[in-house]
Amino acid sequence: MSGLPETRDNRLTHSRIQCAKTCLRKHYLLYVLGLRPDREAPPLRMGRAFHRGMELAAQMGRDEAILGAVADYDAGPPPDFDEEQVYKWQIERETVARLLAGHFWRWAEADAEMEIVATEEAFQIPLRNHVSGRTSRTWTLAGKRDRVSWLPDRRLAIVEYKTTSSDLDPGSDYWKRLIIDSQVSLYWLSALDSGLDVQTVIYDVARKPVIRPRQIPMLDEEGNKIVFDIAGNRVFKKDGKPRQSASVKDGYTLRTRMETPEEYGERFTSDIVERPDYYFARREIPRLPSDIEEARFELWQWGKILRDCERYGRWPRNTSACNGFGRCACWDLCTGGFDPADGVVPEGWIQVGDVHQELLTEEG
Repeated sequence: MSGLPETRDNRLTHSRIQCAKTCLRKHYLLYVLGLRPDREAPPLRMGRAFHRGMELAAQMGRDEAILGAVADYDAGPPPDFDEEQVYKWQIERETVARLLAGHFWRWAEADAEMEIVATEEAFQIPLRNHVSGRTSRTWTLAGKRDRVSWLPDRRLAIVEYKTTSSDLDPGSDYWKRLIIDSQVSLYWLSALDSGLDVQTVIYDVARKPVIRPRQIPMLDEEGNKIVFDIAGNRVFKKDGKPRQSASVKDGYTLRTRMETPEEYGERFTSDIVERPDYYFARREIPRLPSDIEEARFELWQWGKILRDCERYGRWPRNTSACNGFGRCACWDLCTGGFDPADGVVPEGWIQVGDVHQELLTEEG
């Protein structure tokens, strides 16, 4: 057998380099063989939809942008989803829509003072040696900047949108990590290569909700909560009025139903209005010349590492990453005896034609 075909894509993106940093074997599976799970993970799906909404908001009204962002959700879940999965799909849709609406509301005044130069602009630039300036014969650098905007003081800024579950308090580790964020350093290099005299970076971060759908008490025709005893009989007080509180000690249970997606969405919106700074934050974290120089060195070195792996056909595993932040998506491939030489795409996976799916346009 000839085995699974390998890609020869010479573009280095931030996502690709981060994958290689995590595990070179994972990089081989995702970026050399081009394998992807046949179903997108919910966090990736939600992040993609949120970014799509931010992109559309620069082109159309914000209500229309939200509808465009959740269009894939509105098209319906996969046909094999069970009732619970369909419910979670609807909750995802509501979360994305409400988070975008909250973001637009929170920053309406600030956004009106910023002038957009470019949105979701893809780039491809040479990879240059950090010392000699020599252009790599193997790799180019590629990516897609979220936005470039003029600030009110007429400085040109890269605006980077992020969604996170992390704490957004000013002193949190999340912001400290962004000081050394290599993704924006790459975007800075691309802007300079394009002749854009960028002077700073604005991180625009939205925090995903920690609230979850909850049980809602069911009511009778008079609006009273329905309480049952251990035998399944409805419980009334001595005055004949329905009992409306349940006590586990007495064996009582309250009849409940799951919150509808719309009810959950309304509760999420209320929480956003009550504490907007919990969910949304913007901070300016510029790049120093030393940061850009270090980024040049790091990019060149990773190009060399990946070229050596290609040359020798060896992709070392990093077993420390298998369960670092949840189980790695490639766990079953690495532990289940998957052999690319068999020429068979493993069950639950597909082989994509373009390993940089994040760079594809809507038409592409």
